[in-house]
Amino acid sequence: MSWKAAVVALAFLAPRPALSASNNDSLTTSPTDLSSPNPTFSPVLYTLEVETITPSTGQEVIIVEFGTIIDDAVAPFEDIIWGSVPANPPSIIFDFPRGSNTIDQPANYSTVCSNSTTLFDSPIIFWTCMKLSITNVLLDNHFISLDEESVESTNNYLQFGDIRAFNGLSVLDDISTCISSTCQNTSDSTCNPAVHGNITEAYESNNVTEMLQKLYLGFSNYCDGAGVEPNSDVVGPGVVISFLSQAAVVVTFFLASKIHRAISRYSAWRNWRLNAQTSSTPRTSDPRPSQAQRVLARCFVALQAVMADFQEAQAIFVSVVQIASIWFFSPKKLAENSKSYAEANATTTLALLIPALGLVPVLLGQAILYRSGRYWWYNTILTTVTAGLTWYSVSRPNEPNYAALWAKLKQTNPAPQCGGNPSPMTYCGVYNNNRIYNQANYIYTTAAKIGDDVSPIIDSQLLLNLYLGVIEVAPPFLLAAQLYFWIRSLRYWSRIPEYLKRVSRWSALRDSTKIFLSKIMRLINFFIWFILQLALLISLIFAFSFLLFIFGNQTQLAGGWSYGQLVAALVWIPIGLRLVYYIIFGIEKGVESRLGHKFDVQAKDDNVLLVSEPPTRELHFLPQKSQYMSIPDVNDDLQVPRGSWRGTGPERSNVSF
Repeated sequence: MSWKAAVVALAFLAPRPALSASNNDSLTTSPTDLSSPNPTFSPVLYTLEVETITPSTGQEVIIVEFGTIIDDAVAPFEDIIWGSVPANPPSIIFDFPRGSNTIDQPANYSTVCSNSTTLFDSPIIFWTCMKLSITNVLLDNHFISLDEESVESTNNYLQFGDIRAFNGLSVLDDISTCISSTCQNTSDSTCNPAVHGNITEAYESNNVTEMLQKLYLGFSNYCDGAGVEPNSDVVGPGVVISFLSQAAVVVTFFLASKIHRAISRYSAWRNWRLNAQTSSTPRTSDPRPSQAQRVLARCFVALQAVMADFQEAQAIFVSVVQIASIWFFSPKKLAENSKSYAEANATTTLALLIPALGLVPVLLGQAILYRSGRYWWYNTILTTVTAGLTWYSVSRPNEPNYAALWAKLKQTNPAPQCGGNPSPMTYCGVYNNNRIYNQANYIYTTAAKIGDDVSPIIDSQLLLNLYLGVIEVAPPFLLAAQLYFWIRSLRYWSRIPEYLKRVSRWSALRDSTKIFLSKIMRLINFFIWFILQLALLISLIFAFSFLLFIFGNQTQLAGGWSYGQLVAALVWIPIGLRLVYYIIFGIEKGVESRLGHKFDVQAKDDNVLLVSEPPTRELHFLPQKSQYMSIPDVNDDLQVPRGSWRGTGPERSNVSF
């Protein structure tokens, strides 16, 4: 299952509505004699066709969803079964497997379909036998006729012999017995009463079309409430809350950085206005920031400091989850630990999807650090490794080993009435796993509401393509930005621009042209970063919305809270506590306590709380302690050196967001 398929598997849910049920749960397993009158219309001519199908990559067998088998078997005859004549009857198409395990390719269907041991030995065989049986029943009762040339051509593949001698009623009897016996109310599953009720009514009818109607209605409800639960290790409340918190924190950091930048620009403009006014008029007093302004600036500085720690933590968190998913949800282990194909597919879909959604907050967090001037190889390498693990996880073969799972189910949980084969319920909801949850109707209703709310605003396919493009383009771009910053920091970098200027026509250009070209380059740089951050932010909102959907619909079915779920939900608590500490007691005190008494930490600018731009910071070996204030030290009596609030004090940083 590819990454795109995993998203589509959760984005489109289509469970069938429940049908009215009979209270009669008994089943008459021997068919009654059908003495229905001839149809009021001439037999409808059908042709038979064969299409070849192949297993997906890495698979030896083909697994077809139970609902697909039932719908496809009835689809060509839908109008006839419900009492009308098809204007343009479709062809009856049989799928013939190529390149798959021999259990999907019986020697001939004339004998395979007549024995329940071989009838249910493969979903492909079951699928073909059911379609042959309906064709035979309608043909014997003169509702349809067949093109003889197409029958002969199809028989060369399937070897069913004389289609008129094919005992369709006996095959339908075996299928009804198997389905009725495996649809039971247990601690793990529930059985829709409509299954037994409709099957019983079908065998009480003496009308062919009515019998097929009732059988279809009974079979269609077979998979309702099959009892599969999402894997709590993948989609438990603590796990999903942890990913939701990760996305929410990154959005908070992003908004804080932009607000800080806006305040800085306003402060710079305000200082320019003040300087322009005081150049002609003597100033009687310096403007002094309020306590609220100083506290706000203090919070921004603490957020900047914690952002680097959080970026490290979230990159490691997502990487560890990816490694765990790759190890514990490999195709082999999924086959060993799953009870049905729906469980295996649901687990691999969610195990693939949720960590991939966690990559976007990591990418946006790294972009925020870059735009604040913090190019650090350590975080860059962590981000790149996280992206690499995600790419590997979504590109590797990740479907469960269908052949191994079938062999395991046949050995551990055989159904006697199905010839000792696994129950057909094991391939209920293979690619539509939400339909088999006990609260499928609630899931469908919620999904439909989300679709109705979102579709008028934005094209979901466009949003998906944007998301996929972002996680492919952003990691190499961020790595290239780090490399560019590192190259510019090298000793001989300054000589390169000078050399390029000498060998080019730069020196011959007028000053106004040079200024114009410099502005264009800065504008291009700004535009590139703006587009990247905007795309990352939109993708993050998409990921957050998808996680909310999973939490509201899947998590409630995965069981309640446990020890592991509580630990997962509280994984970001240390970062939050550090932020609170930095705000209350100061960054220097927090960092100094971590380094020990041999180190002191000091800001390059003692007025870091009051300047309009965020200063850069570094460690110093100082004989005295830092004078950087904490919030309890901030008061309205603070003496501000002349010029500091106007941005004319000591060295100012030109860091931008």
